[in-house]
Formats: sequence, C-alpha cells, structure tokens
Amino acid sequence: MPRLDVQTLLSAGFSLISTAVAWLVYRRTRIDTKQLRILIERLDVNRIKADAIAEKALTRSEDRRIALLELYERLQAILRKMVEGTTMRKDSHRMTMGQLSGVLFDQGKIDRNVVDAIRYVARIRDTVAHVGMISDREAIAALDLIAYLLERLSALSSRNLTERG
Repeated sequence: MPRLDVQTLLSAGFSLISTAVAWLVYRRTRIDTKQLRILIERLDVNRIKADAIAEKALTRSEDRRIALLELYERLQAILRKMVEGTTMRKDSHRMTMGQLSGVLFDQGKIDRNVVDAIRYVARIRDTVAHVGMISDREAIAALDLIAYLLERLSALSSRNLTERG
C-alpha cells in the first residue's frame, strides 16, 4: 500500500487552497450581465443618446476596458459637479462614488435605481482597474450601463442648473 509523506500532503493541501482562491477570485470579478440589463431597464433615459455615448467611447479606444474607465471618469465628474452645485461642498474630490450618490439621493436629486446602478458601476470599475479580468461582452454591457447613467445624470444636471439660474 502506498504511503503519503508530509510533503505530498502539504502539496495537495496547498493545491486545494489555491484552487479555492482562484475560484473565489473568478466569482468575485465576474460581472453579472443580467443584473446590468436590469439596471439599464430601470433607468428612464433617451436610449438613442445613451447608445451614442457608448459608441463614441468605443470608437475613441480600441480597448473596451479603457473606454469603460474613461466613461467612468466622466460619470464621476458629473456626480462631483452635481454635489458641489447642490450642497456648496468643495470636498467632493475626496468622496467615493458611493458617497457622492448617497449625498444626491439624500437630497432627492437621484432615485434608488440610479444609486444602485452607480454602485454597481463602481464595483465594475474596481474590477477593471485592479484585476483587469473582464470579457469583452461584460465590458460592452458595463459600457452601456455607464452611458445610460451619463445620459440620465446629464439631463438631471442640466435641469438643476436651469432651476438655480
């Protein structure tokens, strides 16, 4: 009967642990495209304008992940501008996307669907920026969601400026 030595047992144990960690990383970084579609459907936007935003981002950059990060930065800039315009806060550059959306939600400027979509986009952005492992299909779905958010928030931001002026 074959005998197992300590080194073989340790090797097998570490193999199991590394497999479990790899599976967890995969599950954590996987983007739920069904959830993306649900969030997009909940946003009441001009779909033609939102599609044009996503298409323009894709034509500027060959890499869909870079296009996604660029649109995310635009989204973040709009949220910061909205927070600074409605609260007179000048520290919005230190706030996370979750904090920015929370401030705007508390003021009634955005609804729960927009907050949920922003937080989901922030999670996707973190995955792209820190792990970089998303498929082209996932990147396109995420681009769509960001474009829809940009269209919705641009309309809200314009309305807020005209109401104040």
